[in-house]
Amino acid sequence: MGSAVGSTVGSGDGQVLASAGGAVVGAVVGKQVEKAMTSRIAQEITIEMDDGSTVVVVQELQVPRFNAGERVSVLEARVGYARVRHEDYTASQF
Repeated sequence: MGSAVGSTVGSGDGQVLASAGGAVVGAVVGKQVEKAMTSRIAQEITIEMDDGSTVVVVQELQVPRFNAGERVSVLEARVGYARVRHEDYTASQF
């Protein structure tokens, strides 16, 4: 859209520069709109696993919140993503 608006300004090299400038402005504005629409509150959870290793997961804030010392389950996917849930999981938590 920014490039389309910019291309209506000037002629020749000026039109090319205006089009490029419009594309940059459009990209910046688009990125800010996307950020505002997709932002969510997240939490970073550091978990000491039963084997002594440590796992850190960042995920969307869950209700009820996790408390220090609480037992949790870590669900891992093949592609390296993980999700934490309360040990006493019920279907209403997901």
